[in-house]
Amino acid sequence: MTDVSPNRPLAATTEPLLIRPLAENERSRWDDFVRSQQGCFMQSWAWADFKHLEGYRIFRYGLFASDRLVGGSLFYFYPHTHTANLLFAPGAPLLLPGFEAAGMALLLQQARKLAAEQGAIALRIEPLLSAKPAYLAEFVRAPVDLLPSETLLIDLRPSPSDILAAMKPKGRYNIRLSQRHGVVTHFTTDAAAIPTFYDLFWATSQRQDFFAEPYGFFINLCQTL
Repeated sequence: MTDVSPNRPLAATTEPLLIRPLAENERSRWDDFVRSQQGCFMQSWAWADFKHLEGYRIFRYGLFASDRLVGGSLFYFYPHTHTANLLFAPGAPLLLPGFEAAGMALLLQQARKLAAEQGAIALRIEPLLSAKPAYLAEFVRAPVDLLPSETLLIDLRPSPSDILAAMKPKGRYNIRLSQRHGVVTHFTTDAAAIPTFYDLFWATSQRQDFFAEPYGFFINLCQTL
């Protein structure tokens, strides 16, 4: 969605709200809030650190009511050489019930300041919502989604046998077929394994004809996550 209301006034609220940059020592507080709202991983502190290594400028803002964190957004900006640059908030805004209108107004006010300072021509948001709420009435639908519109989430806490049992027959068949062919999966946090992973990843992308991120992408990813 793109904001098309540059002069929209701030909405009234019964509880005073404050918007301010999030400090480094508020990392856990913000991530806990994102998790409590079942937010997108792109609103996590670590993902923003990763995107910073990729060349993005990151702006973290929280909304507070009596020192209680009630909303906020991480804004991303990539300084392309052309002039059609966007301020982007993937999986945002995050707003507690009752603070949507006033909180969104404050976030938009801050986004306009950031856009003017950074040279962005518009704000793009992609909230994880199934329907468009009233406080986003003046936003228009973007022509394409940047976040995937459909995802599959698998709970990894159950035992492997329970996870397999919950899969569709074709999924169980393919996993067991790979095991019969000697495919072994290793879990590691050792950065030395990145070259081995990337060789497999690159070969797969070429065979299946999909876009492959460059090698440095995974170096940065492992460095931050």
